[in-house]
Amino acid sequence: MILLLLACASSDPVIPDTGVHQETGQEDTGEPDPVKELDPADFPAATDSCREPELFWVKDVLDGDTIRVEGKWGGETVRLIGINAPEMDWDTQNHSCWAPEATEALQSLLFEQWVWLLFDEECEDDFGRTLAYAHRGSSIEDFVQRKLLRDGHAQAYKVQPNSHFHAIFSADESYATKEKNGQWDACH
Repeated sequence: MILLLLACASSDPVIPDTGVHQETGQEDTGEPDPVKELDPADFPAATDSCREPELFWVKDVLDGDTIRVEGKWGGETVRLIGINAPEMDWDTQNHSCWAPEATEALQSLLFEQWVWLLFDEECEDDFGRTLAYAHRGSSIEDFVQRKLLRDGHAQAYKVQPNSHFHAIFSADESYATKEKNGQWDACH
C-alpha cells in the first residue's frame, strides 16, 4: 500500500510495469539524480535570456557541440552556444581531426544524463536547433561548454547576440592551447 501511495505521489510519470519514465524514456533505477535537485539560479546565466532554464534528459549526442534532448514539452535538437567542435562527416566518414574524440567527450559528459539548459538572447539558429548553455552543476567542470573548451575538445565560437560568455570561453580556449590539451596537441 505504501509503495502504491509513493508511486502516485511521484512527480515523474512512470509507464506501468516497465519502470520507464513517460517524459524521457529513462529507466527508473530508484536512485535520485542530484542534477534534478539543483537550482538553475545558481548557474552563471545570460542577463537577457529568451526563455527560462529547463531540465532535460539527453537522448543522443550528434557531435561535439550538438545533442538531442527530451523535456516536458517534447524533444529538441540543441546546439551548444559559444563553442565549435571539429566536424563529424557522417556521410564519408572523413571526420575533421579530433571530431570523434570531441563527440566522445560530450557523450561521456551528457549521454543519458539530466542536464539544465540555460539560454541567451536568441533561442533558435537558422537550422531550427535550440541554442543553449548546458550545466550539470555550478562548478567550472559542470558548465559543459567550459569543460569541453578547457579539455581541448572545442574552440570558442562567437555568434551575436548570444555572446554573454565569449570572454570566459576565449580564456578557456587559451588555457587549453597553452596546456596543449586535446586537439591543441593532436591537430596543431
